[in-house]
Amino acid sequence: MQRGVGAWSSPAFLDAATAWIDAVLAGRGGERAGPAELTRVRHWGAIVRAPSSEGAVWLKAPAEATLFELGIYDVLAAAAPERILEPLAIDHERGWVLLPDGGEPVGERLSGEERVAAMVAAMPRYAELQLALIPHAEELVARGVDDMRAARMPARFEQAIDAIRERFGPETPDSDRGWLERIEAERDRYVALCRELEQAPVSASLDHNDLHYENVIFGPGAAAADARFFDWGDAVVAHPFSSLLMVSFNAADDPARIEHLRDAYLEPFSSYGTHAELVAAVELACRVGKVARALTWLRATTAIRPGDDTRDYFRRAPLESLSGVLDAEWFGRT
Repeated sequence: MQRGVGAWSSPAFLDAATAWIDAVLAGRGGERAGPAELTRVRHWGAIVRAPSSEGAVWLKAPAEATLFELGIYDVLAAAAPERILEPLAIDHERGWVLLPDGGEPVGERLSGEERVAAMVAAMPRYAELQLALIPHAEELVARGVDDMRAARMPARFEQAIDAIRERFGPETPDSDRGWLERIEAERDRYVALCRELEQAPVSASLDHNDLHYENVIFGPGAAAADARFFDWGDAVVAHPFSSLLMVSFNAADDPARIEHLRDAYLEPFSSYGTHAELVAAVELACRVGKVARALTWLRATTAIRPGDDTRDYFRRAPLESLSGVLDAEWFGRT
């Protein structure tokens, strides 16, 4: 099965996707209620939406590098079914998953303080999902989820440096080259953080690695206490607290809001240590996790080639993310 922007943008892909959606719905006693629509195409995947007698359904076609997402849904469903969107069907041969409509994401339903309050209410449910997945960390790695546990991160730091440098070309500005050299000079300090994180409370689990208000849903009319989490294509196995890296995005870099979200998230982990100990672990996990974010961007943008009509943001995202190791606090660059 061909994957990539060119294949997903073709009429043949939409025709095949529509036929599969129809077959899945028919097998459930339902039917499509309107034309299927290709709603998003990125280098890392495509999304098709179709109205149906069961409500809207969503087909996701991940890129080769993130096909692991299809293989972890049964682990997620067994550990925390009420906290995810369970697929209606998965076609492993073609690399497609069909998901039900879980309602509007928090980012589309709410704004401002209401949005932050909704995320505060959702964070404990996400923490509980991670707690349920701790026993499955090795299994998730075996199924292809990237291993970003603390002991592995010194080597992953080197991998990120080398991969970004390999992408440099004649057009790369000297400022970017100098930026990478400054990051590389942080190697010893970063390794020390990794070693310290190895001793931190709470074992590794699944880190969504892109946990923001567009990936959290409550369902039509549902309360935040029923929040579900979706879009696992960036997920890694890491210290669970590194999930908070995206909190600064949720809270518009407001330190008081960030702390509020952090503390709500930490509540289910209270048996693992004092609040101060857990906060210190958050600092470590998020600072170490910035390399995981850079590697995730590198994976997502692998298919981008010189001359591609792609936003410069995506090209620069790996270096921008890796530069977060220069920040004095964890809620700097993500």
